[in-house]
Amino acid sequence: MKKCIFLVATLIIAVMSVAQAQLVVKVNGAAVTEGQVIQATDIAKMEVSYSNLKKISKYPLGRLTFVVQMANKEQGAPIVYKITKTGTNAINAFLGEATGNFLVATKGSSESDFQLTTDTDKDIAKALAKISENARDRSLSVKVALYFQDDTGYEKYGDKVDLATPIKFVINNCNTDGSMNITNGGGIRVPSALIEEVNYFSSFEEKEYFKLKNDYITHTDVAHVCLKKADAEYDRVRIYSVDTKGKTQDEVLNALKTKLDMAMLRSSNACNKSVQTKIGAMTSGEEDQWMRFFTEGKNYVNAPAFSKEASKDWDKTKPLQPFTLGKLSGFKFSSAFRNSNCKEAIEKRAYEGHATLYIAKHPTNPKLVLVIFNISAERGESPENTKKVETKVEKLLSGLEF
Repeated sequence: MKKCIFLVATLIIAVMSVAQAQLVVKVNGAAVTEGQVIQATDIAKMEVSYSNLKKISKYPLGRLTFVVQMANKEQGAPIVYKITKTGTNAINAFLGEATGNFLVATKGSSESDFQLTTDTDKDIAKALAKISENARDRSLSVKVALYFQDDTGYEKYGDKVDLATPIKFVINNCNTDGSMNITNGGGIRVPSALIEEVNYFSSFEEKEYFKLKNDYITHTDVAHVCLKKADAEYDRVRIYSVDTKGKTQDEVLNALKTKLDMAMLRSSNACNKSVQTKIGAMTSGEEDQWMRFFTEGKNYVNAPAFSKEASKDWDKTKPLQPFTLGKLSGFKFSSAFRNSNCKEAIEKRAYEGHATLYIAKHPTNPKLVLVIFNISAERGESPENTKKVETKVEKLLSGLEF
């Protein structure tokens, strides 16, 4: 009987010893619990430590890995911190001498006890902010693990043996309500539900989109928004913020409409110089600049509804018409384009792409007017495809928050 009691006691001690093997993750000095959700912008410092590791018979030649992996929903790992030791002596020294906490990362510093194995900033705040531009990284599943692998050949290792139970938690890498900010988009947010609905993928600042400046195009950069439609294929929406410079939003809106109407009417009648003269004069540089809202290339594009060759009522309706979508209101243009090869009859010219464009008052900032535009420059583009893209863009605009 005593022998049985002794065996049971031994088993209990052994189980307790294994059960007590643990990893501890601290964020801002407080221990993280399994499954906890932490807001990315709250993270100032992250540390990890271990205790009572699982004992294995020996550490022969092999590899020890201590890893903090931050993975997105597509199982990509945009941020990985890792300590790797190979060989008996290195492993024993690491496990035998390690005391206290291991620093993973801090805000405002590149200091770390780990190697950052991904191409991103060592400052954790900057790293999280940078990858938050991509919708797939708005929620990161963090796994902290310490494991050993036997050497099975030259740089070949066997199955992982966890020396402590891995700990997992979540970093919320977007706004607390699940929305995402459009980079340099004038304080515009994409709500959580809308992200999935329009396949919002990412946004970034597109430098020097405009080459020249004037009274209304006062800087060169735009916000570039990507809406995923297939692998590595995106519908692209650009947002340009116009400073009213002391004028009212209505004054700026109407001035922009006048310029954009003129640019489109002149472009659509590029084969008829007398009509262009009637519409009004623009320098070639000015015309090229305004056409950047409608086309990726430097060539004229022809919107048949506003061409004298294609429509007898070409001058009865202006290209931009009033619109209201969600919190946005102003003027809208949408059309598929034919090329401007003057040697061919207009009905024989190939479709070269399409554009949708909106100029609107910023709903919450009276000092800004927004120009939001989508351009597709695909040969053979049809009016039907134009409508599909327009529907997707308008679903995005209808749900934007400011």
